[in-house]
Amino acid sequence: MHNTDTMVNYIRKKKDKIIIKNENAIKVESFGTIGYLTCMKYCTMLLGNTSSGFIEASYFPKYVINLGNRQLGRLVTPNIKNVRIEKNEILKAVGEYQNINFPEYDGVYGTGNAADNIIRILKEV
Repeated sequence: MHNTDTMVNYIRKKKDKIIIKNENAIKVESFGTIGYLTCMKYCTMLLGNTSSGFIEASYFPKYVINLGNRQLGRLVTPNIKNVRIEKNEILKAVGEYQNINFPEYDGVYGTGNAADNIIRILKEV
């Protein structure tokens, strides 16, 4: 589910209606960190307006369809496609990603050895 964003109750009610109408949809309040990252590992893409699409998704790497401008100002990596919250645009973006190979991690956030680099630099100083 979502964070405590503006209009959170309105959003929750809309999501609940979608879940009730769609037998393939389920509601999960929180997977927890390990559960969420496991889901990320096995998903095809992320669709929404979450900061996770800008940070964690690039490491896996996964394609992200970012909806709207909530994340405006964040670094947009090659795996992210920004679309307006408009049905046809969203469906088009999903269609483009359905039959495409996963992107490769471009290293924009590093290679996982930040601690070693920090220690090396501190020792040099």
